[in-house]
Amino acid sequence: MPVLLIYLGLVPFSWRFYILILAAVAILAIAQLYQFSAKELGITKQNFSSSFSAIAILVGLV
Repeated sequence: MPVLLIYLGLVPFSWRFYILILAAVAILAIAQLYQFSAKELGITKQNFSSSFSAIAILVGLV
């Protein structure tokens, strides 16, 4: 939803960082409220290094 609001121009593009951080905090709060574990959310150490390096490469290309 926040990405759509930014894309449609309903939220100024200059606010994108703050809106996306706010959305991430809201999602984490909801996950805590419903007591989801990190494993249920897909946050594990199993593939962390390979995932992190793939993200770092993509960010480096941008």
